[in-house]
Amino acid sequence: MDIYQDEVASVVALLKDVKIIPVLAIERLEDGIKVCELLNKCGLKAAEITFRTAAAEEIIRESSKLFPEMLIGAGTILTVKDLHSAFEAGAKFAVAPGFNPTVVKAAVKSGYAFFPGISCPSHVEQAYELGERAMKFFKAPDTHHF
Repeated sequence: MDIYQDEVASVVALLKDVKIIPVLAIERLEDGIKVCELLNKCGLKAAEITFRTAAAEEIIRESSKLFPEMLIGAGTILTVKDLHSAFEAGAKFAVAPGFNPTVVKAAVKSGYAFFPGISCPSHVEQAYELGERAMKFFKAPDTHHF
């Protein structure tokens, strides 16, 4: 687990320097490459390519090759299959909108810099117990109606 935590800490340090991470849901490979090229030219050295489109994996693969100086990550990781596909394509980090213990365990076991989504203290405790030290906070919607 120490190797995992070292990997996550390394990516977190790089992301802190970036400050802004555009989140992209792009349908076509050509558009994804163009957007990453423009981000890179404008000094934005990170992008989160969401797995909400069929082109996500290929955009990550090609953009990681073309722009190795960028932190290309994967978003909306919902399954272990998506997790492995993202990192095999070259993602340097991945995030999820929720806390799925199965995906967290797979990320820790594989040494992937993965940030599960959390929205309450219980999720933080569960993620911490599984080895996570960095998480993505998703504010829970206000469900109080009076």
